[in-house]
Amino acid sequence: MLQVKQFELGDRCAAGCSGIGAGTTELHIVRPLCGVAPRYVLLFVKSPWTLVFVVGLAVSIMLHELGHFWTARRSGMRATQFFLGFGPRIWSTHRNGVEYGLRAIPLGGFVKIIGMTNVDDVAADDEPHTYRQGSYARRMWVITAGSVMHAIIAVVLITAVYATSGSYGESGRVTVQRVVAGSPADVAGLRPDDTVLAVGGTAVAKDKEVAVALTKSHLPGDRIEVSVVRDGTPLTLQATLGQNPDVPEGEVRAFLGINYTSIDLVPMSFVSAITKGPKDLVVGVGRATVAIARVINPVSVYGHLVGTNTDPSTRPGTIVG
Repeated sequence: MLQVKQFELGDRCAAGCSGIGAGTTELHIVRPLCGVAPRYVLLFVKSPWTLVFVVGLAVSIMLHELGHFWTARRSGMRATQFFLGFGPRIWSTHRNGVEYGLRAIPLGGFVKIIGMTNVDDVAADDEPHTYRQGSYARRMWVITAGSVMHAIIAVVLITAVYATSGSYGESGRVTVQRVVAGSPADVAGLRPDDTVLAVGGTAVAKDKEVAVALTKSHLPGDRIEVSVVRDGTPLTLQATLGQNPDVPEGEVRAFLGINYTSIDLVPMSFVSAITKGPKDLVVGVGRATVAIARVINPVSVYGHLVGTNTDPSTRPGTIVG
């Protein structure tokens, strides 16, 4: 059965006093949302990644609440509502004593478990199924299930990415990222995306090997061969090294004029992904925890306030910074 109701945002009873029984679906049309929906559509058309983010966030929220919902039911507690979003109902359906639905503001979600606090009014017959009557272990299981679900999501995602795309690591090849305009590399004809095989007759496979081949074996003015692969074709280019403009005055250091890296996505098997993925996740969380501790350290905070601490790694920044 489908019931359609129209009400203003302030009309609480229309949303909560329907008295619908099991197996009933209820659709609510909220007038103020009619002008908002086209704006969401326009935003998603102009920025598809916004839609991807919103959908991903919604899935994450639903899985979080599913953790609470599933563990509550497994613990003998009674959950009466499972909603995505806050505010007025847009849609809901009743199944087996639980109301599932969607609300107007997609900024979260909730599962309603009866008797969450000692002041909640619960019928005597339902008291054994309340949250407050559960053992300490069961209550902890239910209340932490949402966070555990996020950890599971993280493990699944990082494992999937590693298994399908690989992880960043030493690729065994040096790739040119940028060529400085007017530099010896530019004059010699090096281009971005070239794979460097050798510099001055020295084979290179890592970043540091390029620096060693240039600075320890050659001086400004030396003419060297640079062996590269471009679009699958081997090339040998001639370059006359210059003086590095970024070193202190009086220091002599050879300069080719390229930015390069040997770090790239390295393919891996599924077996490797399910071991390396969680390991990298734990390491990353550990580093983040240490970084947060450094930032909120009272000594660091005071130093930044009075201007005696200039270390950016101990200073709060934006999400980007």
